[in-house]
Amino acid sequence: MINLFKTLLGVLSIVLLLFLFSKLEMEYNKINIKDVQVLTEDYYSVGFDKEILNDITKDILSIDTNRINLHDVEEYLNKKNKVESAEVYFTIDKKLNINVQERMPVLKVNNLKGDVFFLDTNFVKIKKSIYKDLDCLIANGFIDDENLFFLYDLAREIYFDSFLKNFISQIYVNEDNTVELIPALFNHKIVINNISQLKKIKIFYNKINNDVDINKYSELKFMFNKQVVAVE
Repeated sequence: MINLFKTLLGVLSIVLLLFLFSKLEMEYNKINIKDVQVLTEDYYSVGFDKEILNDITKDILSIDTNRINLHDVEEYLNKKNKVESAEVYFTIDKKLNINVQERMPVLKVNNLKGDVFFLDTNFVKIKKSIYKDLDCLIANGFIDDENLFFLYDLAREIYFDSFLKNFISQIYVNEDNTVELIPALFNHKIVINNISQLKKIKIFYNKINNDVDINKYSELKFMFNKQVVAVE
């Protein structure tokens, strides 16, 4: 009889512990909106963190805060066109942290089909509606799927170079696939057909003599080995 009593007591103790553990887990997962913090990196949109918080609140937290699956939240965020990566985790004090990195647009494209979109640093297309007023390098002209990756590489080189980023404002692709770079400070066009010629452009404009009026030329062609051909 005593052994049976001890057995029952042991079983009840285990059930009680499991109940308490389950209760504790539910309490840990139960959060409210004040316990959510959005951390953003490299963002270009004003209020990007608030936008993410509003979307999470509306689509996930409003449904059931007792059943939050962190993996599902990350998947939800990573499907957003402007999100490059997302990490979601609970802190030890039960706060839900959402660490989001926004995509970095390097080029706005107007192609032959009339499509307008942005390209980010990973060659991902971003809808134009997402960055309506973004000041970004613009490319237009004879742009199609054949030369799009070349333009992407060109735009990356310009974007990550402090001189070129401020110097070049626009790209135009000619039918023969030569590229016209439109400088922000001069009235002429810079013509190239290879990304390596950007280095030549930097050297030329950094060494140019102030006595030389290069604005009297309509084009400067950098496609030739050791010379720059000027066209009036």
